[in-house]
Amino acid sequence: MVVISCCTPQLEDLPELIHRIQSLLPAKEAARTCILSKSLLHTWSTIPTLRFPCESLTSYNKLIDSTLCSQGAFLSIWVEIDSFTLPDEIFSSANLHEIKISAMINPLCIPHNRVILCVSLRVLELKFLYISEDALHNLLSTCSLLEKIYLCCCEGFKTIKLKNLRCLRELEISSTEQNDILEIDDVPSLGFFCYTDYLNKPLPFNMDSLGSVTHLDISGVVLDNAFFNMIKSNFPLLESLSLVIISRGLGSIVITSLPLKRLTLQFWVDIMTIDVQVYAPKLLFFFYAGRETVPSLSFPIIAPEEIKLRLNLKKTVDRSFFIKMREALSLSSKFYIDIEDSSHHALVSSKTKVDDLRRRVSFPVTNVQQLSVTTFSDERPRKRALFFDAFFSICHPSYVKLKGNKCFTKMMVKEMIKNPRNGKWEDLTKSSTSLLADVNVDFKLNWLSHHEPSGAGNK
Repeated sequence: MVVISCCTPQLEDLPELIHRIQSLLPAKEAARTCILSKSLLHTWSTIPTLRFPCESLTSYNKLIDSTLCSQGAFLSIWVEIDSFTLPDEIFSSANLHEIKISAMINPLCIPHNRVILCVSLRVLELKFLYISEDALHNLLSTCSLLEKIYLCCCEGFKTIKLKNLRCLRELEISSTEQNDILEIDDVPSLGFFCYTDYLNKPLPFNMDSLGSVTHLDISGVVLDNAFFNMIKSNFPLLESLSLVIISRGLGSIVITSLPLKRLTLQFWVDIMTIDVQVYAPKLLFFFYAGRETVPSLSFPIIAPEEIKLRLNLKKTVDRSFFIKMREALSLSSKFYIDIEDSSHHALVSSKTKVDDLRRRVSFPVTNVQQLSVTTFSDERPRKRALFFDAFFSICHPSYVKLKGNKCFTKMMVKEMIKNPRNGKWEDLTKSSTSLLADVNVDFKLNWLSHHEPSGAGNK
């Protein structure tokens, strides 16, 4: 099945019912409706979806061409068959504004001899395609009005040249090639740039030409001190930075950015320790995701108002995990914690003494706005009890969301209903025990602490 969609910005002014009827018909039958009335004739050229039988698609080339000639046309093609050749008219319309082509099984081939006439093109999205380097360069150099480019896992070229695209605002590239090169020059309007490559290779482009970028998203490439120095010096307008790190070699990360407001660091590898220092006076939000390790966080200028930690626990942790977590929790007034439990072992070492941990941390903090816990393990929940007994010794979350099996949910409730005055916690929720029949349970909590009179609490 091949689905080709075409529409115009004026679609809301046309009868939706007529479009609906025509879009559900095969292309030949939909075309026959145009002789029934002037209304149907008018809506035919702007029909939202045309469905072509794959074996006879080439016979519809003239039909595709005439449809694309409508003012402000939008074209989407999803290919779900093993072999298919795009019609020659695909890039031939001077009025075409958007092209989105995606091959869902095998790479779709775009030969280099296509005639490129779509000079009005604003949006180009190519996914899982085979396109020669000459064809790609011809397309990018001809369509100088491009505002958005998305290239995902495309093959057939080593170099991507993005030059003299002064209208380009969004650029997103996902690479699967080991030796590809990205050349960027004269893109003064570029605000959003996302580059993804999980081959752990050096950065394949020069960041000197990205001074206009306000949102930068880099995943999978080698990040070193030189990269973070460029963040400091090359991005005077940067407001949002997101990094997905797959290298184990980083022992510390130092990020300096005066305009930065949002920072995301995600580690997709196991690391022993990581030291993160952020010099960003305008930072409002910080997000860290990793496995087992709680980072040593430092915000020497000012800490963000909100911090979110997401930890995927697969191995056993010890007392130092909770101490570092408690140190991190003192940095911000609003904390959000997500814990994904995918371990088949006890989450915390049996040598961890909760009473000793309570003496070390003095008192649990109350600034955790939400704790979300998801368990993927079928192991007996008693192996989790010690972990959460220790966890509730360092913080009292206001809101708890649980997702797991019934036994896990019951165990969590037991850990939340012990009272600190005599070594146990007291649950002040009004939740009924009938909730324990569900695998998804939410709690709003009031906690009694050592420092509050009876009846006081924090919501």
